[in-house]
Amino acid sequence: MPSNYENEAQAVAALTQLDKTPHFIEPGSSPYVVIHGDAKVEDVERYLPHPVMTRRQVTMYDMPSFIAYLQQHGSPRSAVYAHEQTLKMICIIDEDTKDEPSWRKHTAVLQLQLSDAWKIWWGMNKKGMGQMTFAEFIEDNAVDVINPNPAEFMELAKALEVNRKTTYSSAARTQSGTIDLTYSNEDTTKAGGKLKISLPERFTIAIPVYQGDPTNVSIDARFRYRLSDDEGLKLSYDLYRPQDVLRAAWKAACEKISFDGKPLLYQGTPS
Repeated sequence: MPSNYENEAQAVAALTQLDKTPHFIEPGSSPYVVIHGDAKVEDVERYLPHPVMTRRQVTMYDMPSFIAYLQQHGSPRSAVYAHEQTLKMICIIDEDTKDEPSWRKHTAVLQLQLSDAWKIWWGMNKKGMGQMTFAEFIEDNAVDVINPNPAEFMELAKALEVNRKTTYSSAARTQSGTIDLTYSNEDTTKAGGKLKISLPERFTIAIPVYQGDPTNVSIDARFRYRLSDDEGLKLSYDLYRPQDVLRAAWKAACEKISFDGKPLLYQGTPS
């Protein structure tokens, strides 16, 4: 039987000429006809008002979109497979049940992306920067700092920029929780004195881990310094246990997706 018709009426007429009536394997399955000449089985689902099942794979890149899709299309049989290493979750909307297998043709994929803020802070973690580069970095990203407050952080950046033409002679941690950088310039050298800049030993940032996630997580960091005759002063920071932060964010994402155990969520990948 030809497979292409201009409209449904032509398809019905063709079936009538062949004296064929659509058959179903079971209720809700695709209709078919058998052509006597060559015993060919012809699927005629495309002539129905709507498909007998949903065949679709969609991909989202943020949790709110993924959750909204599951709320609209999910059912008690839906299941989510979560893979932490790839930051991917796959929901099989029409998943098998213990008593009833399924074609598993309707899937929704969530491909989480690390946030821009996370990429920035993680990208420069533990990397020594010169005085001006470091000052520019903390000035550009002071908005993410919650302790000390962003204004104090900006003042630190300005102090480093103003005193860029200096010679640092020492750096030391103090009992008050600061790092004192002792320096001299032309004016102080003539006067026979030295000045210092104090950095907080620790600071805290609050940023989202995943793009599109409105939830910020707090991450502690420690200032680091290195003073040498060859390179002069190098400043950096060390995020405190960032891998733990990532694991906690993943766990929180899974709990948001599978609220109160619905839909079912498995740590793994579907076959």
